[in-house]
Amino acid sequence: MARRSIDLKRFSKFSDNAIKIALNGLYKHQYSAGIIDVDCKPASKQLEKSLEYNLSGGKMSRGMVASQVFLLSAKDSRVSEEDALVLGWAMECLQTCFLVVDDIMDSSVTRRGRACWYKNQDVGLMAINDALSIEMCVYILLRSLPDYVPVDKLVELFEWATIITEMGQTLDMQNSECAHVDLSHFTEDTYSAIVKYKTSVYSFYLPIASGLVAAGQDSNCSQLKEITLQMGHYFQAQDDFIDCFGNPEVTGKIGTDIQDNKCSWLVVEALKYASQKQRQLIKDNYGKKNEICVERIKELYSELNLETCFKNYEQESLDQINDSITKYSGPLDTVVFKTILKKLYKREC
Repeated sequence: MARRSIDLKRFSKFSDNAIKIALNGLYKHQYSAGIIDVDCKPASKQLEKSLEYNLSGGKMSRGMVASQVFLLSAKDSRVSEEDALVLGWAMECLQTCFLVVDDIMDSSVTRRGRACWYKNQDVGLMAINDALSIEMCVYILLRSLPDYVPVDKLVELFEWATIITEMGQTLDMQNSECAHVDLSHFTEDTYSAIVKYKTSVYSFYLPIASGLVAAGQDSNCSQLKEITLQMGHYFQAQDDFIDCFGNPEVTGKIGTDIQDNKCSWLVVEALKYASQKQRQLIKDNYGKKNEICVERIKELYSELNLETCFKNYEQESLDQINDSITKYSGPLDTVVFKTILKKLYKREC
């Protein structure tokens, strides 16, 4: 059965509806429980403010993919465009809660061209609690889907992806929170593990898998996992490159990977080619919240010609992913993978 696709404008416009569904579900649960009453309204208003501020302004790529895959894969004639949009915005809520806490952990200043949520007056570390509340909106939205959608399976999938992502964040923080810079931590194996668990699963596997599961299809496909993990690795390497060399006016955020002592693609790559003297320079300047130290690292990256290295890596990744897509024999139309890859290639933000 042919299904109407959802364009970005239509998807974006539905964000207000998604907030209403989440808040209505929250109020319904509060009052039906007979414990929470109107005196909790200020807390509900705080959640509303945090949703309105943080859900908007992103690329919405994860949510769009979840919605489109749901519509493309659904065989039940009862499945509506609104069902797909609700799933997509559940995905966006999960992305949002991760970003809110990630900005705090990374001491970031801007996100999507404006101050990070925790940097707003009268928010501060209350943003941690806001992020937890936003995460609950994921499940309120999923539970609002009609009974012909396998909601329990979706909830289980989102819970699994969330804990996997949190484990990935732990791996990331175990490096960045070291009291001293330890160059032995910056290896390809460590980097691949961080990317796999922190980025690939929720950014690429989950959007596609959730669309398939919502449509009653099987998402347990080794080829699907392989392609999405490859995409995630490529995406994170891009993110690391953009963090250092991107234009904040385009990216909407100021990069902090160097001063945050991150195990990034750039530092791992730099250590492959660095002389003993250059390794010492990295040890002396990396992970320091000092602009002079940051500039020294950036200058070293330029000396090592990492921009060219990245261009080569980008082409190799594109070829590898395209090869995997060609070999894919699962239930999903490969146009989904090709569309995602087209948006990723040579992105600037």
